[in-house]
Amino acid sequence: MFELKPLSLSGLLDEELKQIPSASVDIRHDRTQLRALPLIMSVRFQLRQVLHDLLSNAMEALRTQPAPRLEIRAACNPSTRKVELEIADNGSGIPENVRERLFSPGVTTKPGKLGIGLWWSRNFMQASGGNLVLKHSELGKGTTFLVEIPCSDEYKGVMPPKPQGRPKDLLVVDDDPIWLEALADNLSRDDYQIATASSYSEAIALLADSAFKVALLDLRLLDADDSNIGGLDLLAHIGKSRLDTKVIMLSAFASDQHEQIARQWPNFVAFYHKAQGDHMTLVRNTIRRLLQAGANKPSPPPTHVK
Repeated sequence: MFELKPLSLSGLLDEELKQIPSASVDIRHDRTQLRALPLIMSVRFQLRQVLHDLLSNAMEALRTQPAPRLEIRAACNPSTRKVELEIADNGSGIPENVRERLFSPGVTTKPGKLGIGLWWSRNFMQASGGNLVLKHSELGKGTTFLVEIPCSDEYKGVMPPKPQGRPKDLLVVDDDPIWLEALADNLSRDDYQIATASSYSEAIALLADSAFKVALLDLRLLDADDSNIGGLDLLAHIGKSRLDTKVIMLSAFASDQHEQIARQWPNFVAFYHKAQGDHMTLVRNTIRRLLQAGANKPSPPPTHVK
């Protein structure tokens, strides 16, 4: 049996889409809409493999298309309590004689391939409470696959159980490996128990497994564009899940609007700027104060440093 855990679909898609050269295809997706979706229940490695295979198939079908386009659409179906993800391309399409057998092992239109990717993907999706279907395909016009994934208990109105065991001291989340290493190394001087994550979905998985007293979150967990506010999404997840974790935001791109959003959540403590010369001292002092005060005591007033 699979052990299903709450995951961010937008985080997994972000990680996969980063592997596709942006100049090679017109990728259309609404990141804001994707991040507004409820968490899903699945197995991270296997679901990412499903997404990888579907996106790879789409890119293969677009190789000879003069104006290649990849569209990603997703919405939550309240009647089924599933997120419905569509991956559509305007590529070569699937021959009609292949469509009926598409999810059978050994069926492929690619020379030298085993033809087990779609078969395995559908089996996994069905075994984990979802599904994978061919929604539409037309020769010379493109193909659309539909992936159905169960929503988390949070969406169903049942709060997921809080992680058991003694809380760890710190969760540090930053997608820049240099910053992540520097933060972890600096904070480790105070002998804290530290866990690190380089993406939204990695952080979600850690929060599902372990309790943390304090989280230090980078605002932008991908540097693709200014709309990426994955750190605030993580803060919202912590707040909605009623976790006791106190949150410090750290960014080189923060604005007053970002701070106003953060202040809506009771877990928020402070917003520091990476360009501030003494930002690390401020972060360390705030963490020390929070840990000394105890995770269950009221937080100090939210702080902002320009």
